[in-house]
Parts: sequence; C-alpha cells; structure tokens
Amino acid sequence: MAEIDDMFAASEILDLPQFSRHDVLAITGLTDAQLQNTVARGFVVLGDDHSPGTGNRRMYSGGDILRLVTTQQLTAIGFPARSAYIIANQVAARARLRVRGLLSDSGVLYALYPVPGDDWHLTPVYRGSEAPEPQLPPAVLLFDVDEVIAMVLAKLLATVAEEPMPEIPQPWLVASPSPYSPENDFFRAWTKDEDGHDLLVGLTFAETEELERLRDRSRRSDPVADKHRFLELSQRHETARLQRMGREHAERLAAEGGE
Repeated sequence: MAEIDDMFAASEILDLPQFSRHDVLAITGLTDAQLQNTVARGFVVLGDDHSPGTGNRRMYSGGDILRLVTTQQLTAIGFPARSAYIIANQVAARARLRVRGLLSDSGVLYALYPVPGDDWHLTPVYRGSEAPEPQLPPAVLLFDVDEVIAMVLAKLLATVAEEPMPEIPQPWLVASPSPYSPENDFFRAWTKDEDGHDLLVGLTFAETEELERLRDRSRRSDPVADKHRFLELSQRHETARLQRMGREHAERLAAEGGE
C-alpha cells in the first residue's frame, strides 16, 4: 500500500480540499457529467471550504475522491447507489486510520449481500485473522477495501508530486451486462424495432415501457394498480419468448444434423 511517512501529510492529502475537477476526472475516470451527477445526488457532500467563493474553482479532498471511486466501483457491479455512499464513507474513514498507522489488521474485504426488505448487509472479512470465519450466504459480492485505498492513494500522491499517474489495472470497473439486459439478453427476451428501440419480444415499444414500469413497481413492493394489465403483458411476452427459444433450439438441431 502507498505509505505517507508524515502524519500531517497523511491528514492533508485526505482532508484538505486541494484537488481540482480536472484532477478528480483524471484519477477516477469519471466524465464531467458523471461527476456533477454524483455530487448532486449527495454521494459526496462538500463543505464550505470546498467552494471558497464566486469565481473560484470547487476543490475536492483525497477523501472525496476515495468516496467517488468507491461509489463508482460498487455501482459498476450492480450494488445499489443509495447504499454505496454509506460504504464509501466507511472506506474513507478506514483510509484515514490506515495512513496514520492506527490499524492492526492486515487488510479487510467487505462481503456484501442482499437481505429481505430491499436492503443489503455488510460483513467485514479480515485477512489473516484468527477469529472464526463469518457465516455468509453462498453468493456474496466481495469488495477489496484496502486495494481500492492503495490504488487511490497512489494516484493522489502522484498528482500532488506532479508525477505521471501510475498505471493501475482496474478490470473490475468493466462490469458485465446483466443477463436480463438487452445488451446481454441471456434469456432471449429482447429484440429491436425498425427504429432501433429495444423491445421485449411479443410487445410494442410502448407496451415494453409500460411493462418495465409495472415490473419496477412490483420489485419495489409497490401496489400495481392494474394487475390484469400487468399479467396480460407479462403472459404475452413470456409466450413469445418461449416460442422464440423453441424456434432457435429447433434451428440449432437442424444445423447440427446437417453437418
């Protein structure tokens, strides 16, 4: 991990608003629009000292940048944005302790998994710990907290020293599309119309938007006003999807038989 020998320098790089918008974009890889949206949604709460007056540039601290990167990393793999900023604050707090040498553990992973009530639970998993392993469900997201801290610190130090930004591999930032999405379409649920709009098979563009809205309300456990309409669209789409899969299966068998 990147180390900072002087305790004052450690506090300064994480707490002092000294990084410009250009620095933030270079370190995080965010676009300007993504940065503005993230700040507007409250994932990073800037104090008065970050914006010192009319005509002056808004500045960011290293802790702000670490929270931005953490939020970016988590949401890229499907973690809900409304919860990512809470974990981002915990990561920034750990970084402050880490650079001051106030942590005794050798590293921590956050095991993240959904729980009833449309919420998520976080269980820390400490490297090299002699404590019993925590009880976890079979499928979890693992977030390497100290790896992210090290990555961001290395970039912060290079920026302050006006040195070239270190090339740090970030394969986890490229998330695979959801199997339910049009980009992946693992379940063969999507097609396109003549205008290039993504459609659920068996439905028009307007019907697709309508069913997606109804599904979203259902996932949030909100009452669906028109259950008959919800069932009608769902059944029509599902029938068309299964018919499509049947045709494609028959085509594959025919192709294999002709080889």
